[in-house]
Amino acid sequence: MSVTVNSQSHTIKFLQRFEKSVLGEVSCQGMKRDRIQIMSQIMALCCKPSRKTRIMYQTNLSYPQLKTYLTFLSEQELIAYEGEEFKTTQKGQVFLEAFKTLMTLLEDQANHRRQL
Repeated sequence: MSVTVNSQSHTIKFLQRFEKSVLGEVSCQGMKRDRIQIMSQIMALCCKPSRKTRIMYQTNLSYPQLKTYLTFLSEQELIAYEGEEFKTTQKGQVFLEAFKTLMTLLEDQANHRRQL
């Protein structure tokens, strides 16, 4: 399984669509994101090598929060620091694919419940 650079924005859009489908039509602003969603968003951004500043702004995290997530993801070998940029590892890409599959299953279940 692999995630291509072109699927980075697709993954982020998928996560946003999933949040709307599960949370309903309520705006997600002000709603807390779960840690796994934040980590998945960071890994999706890092499919294309990214600097800390870009990741911080795209994920809407403070610098201390970002450092915590980047440290954890690096320790788990889901992202790697190369030069001045972070890049998703092969292990991280496998995780993203599995997470995307899980989110699809949950989205399908939520849609099914709405139809009942």
